[in-house]
Order: sequence, then structure tokens, then C-alpha cells
Amino acid sequence: GPPPPGRPPMPQGSLGALYGVAPPPQSGYPFAPPPPGAPLGLPVNGMTANNPLASQQTASQISRKARRLHIGNLPQGMGIPPPMLQQFFNATLVATGLLDASKPGEPAIDCTMQSGGKFAFVEFRTMAEAASALTLNNVEIAGRALRVERPRDYEPVPAGVLPELDRAGFVGETPICTLAQLTQHSVSGGAPIPMAMSAPPPSYVPPPAGFVPPPPPSGPVAPALVIDESKRVLGLSSMVTDVELADDEECRDVLEDARTECAKQGGVAAIMVLRTGAAAAADAVAVPIAANADKIIFVQFAEPAGAGNAARSLHGKKFDGRLVLASFHTDEEFEQLKGLPHHSA
Repeated sequence: GPPPPGRPPMPQGSLGALYGVAPPPQSGYPFAPPPPGAPLGLPVNGMTANNPLASQQTASQISRKARRLHIGNLPQGMGIPPPMLQQFFNATLVATGLLDASKPGEPAIDCTMQSGGKFAFVEFRTMAEAASALTLNNVEIAGRALRVERPRDYEPVPAGVLPELDRAGFVGETPICTLAQLTQHSVSGGAPIPMAMSAPPPSYVPPPAGFVPPPPPSGPVAPALVIDESKRVLGLSSMVTDVELADDEECRDVLEDARTECAKQGGVAAIMVLRTGAAAAADAVAVPIAANADKIIFVQFAEPAGAGNAARSLHGKKFDGRLVLASFHTDEEFEQLKGLPHHSA
């Protein structure tokens, strides 16, 4: 679309001039950032002033990684389609004011579901709105606290390209995120953007039209939790299924999700879960804990305090409708389990 009012038009062909240049080592972007002071308007691979759309398309491609967020811990079995999740984010950003008010339309422009609806990617029209949406981490939908974060392949856009992306309309500005903040984020190599609002967002976010809340929770209740402050290995039951254990990629995703959640409570040194059948294998006889380790994720924290904090946070929670139970184990038991066939992340 056209640039926002008050911003000069994007020089035709300038970003297109960058496209097609060999990428630098360890860079996921399809261009090499120009050296300081270098002109950006040279025609390359047909990206010329006679092809203005090419520049806009390239600007969209370059900025896309910075405009997409990974949404995890989605409610399972609720029938929430991508358009409803997209509308949920639009309603939330409007209600909290975390959008670029100078632009017409809605901030979330696309949503795709992955892995059977376990997680999704939401694409925003501007980098500033995507960065602002990161503050919605742990916002609830259908009783689940969503995990809102950058995708694994994220890396900041080179700072030298941001002015042209801004002229193309892909940077934007919100009350808590500006071009200057995004520039500092890029210069620092991806350091968190310090975003402060003059007033906190409302704690209640109205659900999108057509959303039906789930029934009140029912079922078994977790037993009382007893914290063992001497142990740093935590066992978490019911967070992985037989189907996920049979698929290496799915199991790795579950373990990485569990690591991310546990890391909020303390440093995580290692995480693992036994492979299907490992507990019944002949060499498991010498590992007494293996008999009761089926479908339990074991997390070794850097310190016992992290294990205790994670146990308080996760014990008794529902994970895809299954009750999570926490247990404490020794480092020796953890090392014994690592000697059996297992998944790790």
C-alpha cells in the first residue's frame, strides 16, 4: 500500500537493489546489508525504477520475519480456527491501544496453524505492532495462557535498511514502539526492546465475536505439592503423549516448549523424556526410577530453587486437558535415565 501520511515515498528500486546479492555468513536474510554511505538505488536483477512493485514486494519479504510471531500453548479441542485467533489478536491490540493508529484496517493480517493446531504464526502489518504484541505473552484465551514470542528463525533486520522499510510502510509506530527503538534493537543484535506504556493495558480483553467460552474445569485434582529444596531435577507428568513420543520432531517441539516454560522459573541445564518402551527394556532393570518414568519429562535445573519455582507454577495445571503432576529427583537418577533411549532438546 501507499506510505503513511507525512512519510516520503520509498525510492523505487532501492530495496530491490539489495535483493539477489549473496547473503553474508550466518544470515537468514536474502541480501547483504550495504556498507555505510553506500547508495541503495542501483538496479540489480531487474529491480529498477520501472518496476516499483518489485521494491515493495522485497520490502515485505525482508521485514516479514520481524512481523511474524509464534503463538504457542493454544487450547486443544476447542475448534479455534486461524481467522478467530487472528481476530482475537486484533481485538486485543485495539483494546489495549497497541497498534499504529495512523494506519487504516487491522494490525494482524494473517494467521496460519501448525502441528494440528498446537501452535500458530500470526503476521502483523508492521514491525512495531509485532514487537508491541510481544507484551501480550500469557494473555488468556479459553483458559489457556498463550505463549507469544519470536519464531525460532528470527533475527533483527539490519539497522541500515530500516529507514527504507519505514518509507515502505512496514516499520510503523505504536505508543510503546518506535523506529528509534527498533533501530537500537537491530544495532544491539536483538536485545529486548524496552517498551513502557504510560498506563498498563486493561487486564480484561473482550473475546472476538463468535467465541464460545469453555465449560468450567472439572476432573481430578492434583495432590498437595511437597517441595524438596535439596533437589534440582523436576519430573513433569502428562505433558507428552504416545503419539508425540513416536514422532521425533513433535517430541522435540514439546520438549522445547517445556524448556521455555521452565526457564521462566530458573536456568535449565538439561531436559529429556524416555523413548517409548525404554522403561521396559532389559537395561532399564538397573534403573529403578525407570519403572515409573513413562511419559514423564525430566528437567534438570541449574539450581534447586528453579525446580521448586517450576513445580509451584506447573503442578496441578492442565496441559491439553491432562493434569500435570510434579515430582523431585536426584542428579544420580537423572544421569541413570540419560543412559536409556530418550529424547532431549
